[in-house]
This record gives sequence, structure tokens and C-alpha cells, in this order.
Amino acid sequence: MVVQMDILGPFYLRNSSTKNYIIVSCIDDCTRKVVSRWTERKRSTDVLDVLLQDWIYVPMGSQRK
Repeated sequence: MVVQMDILGPFYLRNSSTKNYIIVSCIDDCTRKVVSRWTERKRSTDVLDVLLQDWIYVPMGSQRK
């Protein structure tokens, strides 16, 4: 399995005046699409929560939405 690391940012977090880079390790295209949707909203929602809601890993390498 190839693991690709995407650096998404910079984003301003709520009540912050400094830029914060979000680094996310994406294992496949499905995960990368979910993370991209999260970053477009630019809210301080935890990335893991979004991944768990939108993407469920199924054994044997298949994904289910």
C-alpha cells in the first residue's frame, strides 16, 4: 500500500491570528476526497470525526461510503 501525505492549508483557526497548517496522511483517493471536503468548510471540526462519518474502512482494501 502506498501512503501519500497531503499538506492542506494554511488555515486560520477560530480565535487565532496565526496560520496553522493541517497535515493529513491519506491512504487512498477516497480518504483524500473526504479531507478535501472538510478543508473547504474551514471549520474547526476534527478531521477524524469527518473521516469516521463519511468513510468506513472495510477489510480487504475495499471502501464503503
